[in-house]
Amino acid sequence: MIDHCFIGNFKGFLAKICLKGWEEMLTVYHNPRCSKSRACLQLLQEASIPVEIIDYTRQGLSYELLQTFAKQLSLDNILRKNEPFYKELNLATADEQTILNAIIAHPQLLQRPIVVSGEQMLLARPPEKVLDFVRISQ
Repeated sequence: MIDHCFIGNFKGFLAKICLKGWEEMLTVYHNPRCSKSRACLQLLQEASIPVEIIDYTRQGLSYELLQTFAKQLSLDNILRKNEPFYKELNLATADEQTILNAIIAHPQLLQRPIVVSGEQMLLARPPEKVLDFVRISQ
């Protein structure tokens, strides 16, 4: 059993957060160019929580993994609608298969970071949501 505590600024308040009994490593699907993704990783690292980092911009994404993300987090939530490819590919009216294939071809279309613990998943926006997720996932 691992105990983790850290003191930091949480929503403008000084907070001490303790996580007891953390044994499972989290997986974070990360885009290093995304400030929210970097902030999420920083929160986890400050809490000394074991993290496997998947840079999906380099490693790619499988269709099956994206189907799982879409099922648990919703297709609408995992798709970045402010990306130029969203309009260029006319994804507003596309079906799920077309959207998932577009994300595979253009990984910047995936909303991030996505944090996975076992069967549970979280779209960590804002990044501070990961702290509640870690407490619940124990």
